Parts: sequence; structure tokens; C-alpha cells
Amino acid sequence: MGLKIGTPKEVAAGEARVAMTPDSAQQIAKLGYECLIETGAGCEAGFPDDAYRFSGVSVERRYVHLLMSGISAKSKNASMEPYAQNT
Repeated sequence: MGLKIGTPKEVAAGEARVAMTPDSAQQIAKLGYECLIETGAGCEAGFPDDAYRFSGVSVERRYVHLLMSGISAKSKNASMEPYAQNT
């Protein structure tokens, strides 16, 4: 695969959006990119981890794995603060 695109779980209170859906991940993969998503990132938006796995997305338990992505996709402004303790 080519460049990796990682999507972390949104951490803002009440934020239910996710920057990558299983369907959008399939479309992105068709362009030659590898998609990764943090465990539980799509749950609030109605997309369980298994839906991502079925779409070929690598579901990562730790955010540090997503940091190795070439691109990070988020719905809100990116911040490393909530993840500093998890790396």
C-alpha cells in the first residue's frame, strides 16, 4: 500500500462525528491509500469497529500507531494533549 491515512477518536465532549466512515475508507483505499482508525472512533457515529475491519481498515488500539500515518483526518481541531498519556 501507499501512504497511510489515520483517523483518531474525537475527544471533545459531545462530539459524535468521525472523519472517516467505512464507505469513505473503501473509496480512499481504491486510490491506493491505507486507512487506519483508532478503536471506537466511529462508535458514536454508528460505525462499529467491525464495520471498519470489514471495509479493510486497520483498527488500532493505540493512538501512537496512527501517528505513523502520513495524514491524520479529524472532525475537530487536532490536539496531542489527550493522547500524550497514551503514547
